Amino acid sequence: MPSSSPAPPPQWIVTPVPPSSQDEILPFIAFARKCMFPNHTLTPDTSSLLSTPDSAFFCARSTQGSLIGIIGFIPYDFRFPHLSFQEKYKSFSTVEIIRLFVLPEWRGQGVAGALWDAVEEEAGRRKVECMYLHTHPFLEGAEGFWEKRGFEVVLKEEDGVWGTVHMERRLCGDQ
Repeated sequence: MPSSSPAPPPQWIVTPVPPSSQDEILPFIAFARKCMFPNHTLTPDTSSLLSTPDSAFFCARSTQGSLIGIIGFIPYDFRFPHLSFQEKYKSFSTVEIIRLFVLPEWRGQGVAGALWDAVEEEAGRRKVECMYLHTHPFLEGAEGFWEKRGFEVVLKEEDGVWGTVHMERRLCGDQ
């Protein structure tokens, strides 16, 4: 019987984003958003995004130190007034998962999953009860990625432009 050899170690590492790295992180996020939404003009993120109280950001770097991925969460801010389902979030400690992006050449190697694991662990440490995110059908594989991590679709908007898919994952049991 052939022996199975252990999987090779990943060629990247996930770490919290320190405030001192905003000059590197913000351009990476801007690049990521341009890749995901090439036909849209988006308001650029500012340094306040990374310093939002009660937020957390993680980055993935290659073993050579290159930035290859990012993810974060911020307190949910009820910025979608037209969504009736969000009212329930006032009863929970709710965060919004934002800015998950992995460079195309690093996809399929577990980087996004490792970034998610870091966010999930930090949310648990902070006693977060509910996680919200939204994605779009034109972001290939995004909805399935999140469903595999326990998120459920709460609304699919048919607005003709974004087709926003709103998803949540409760961490506090059935509510």
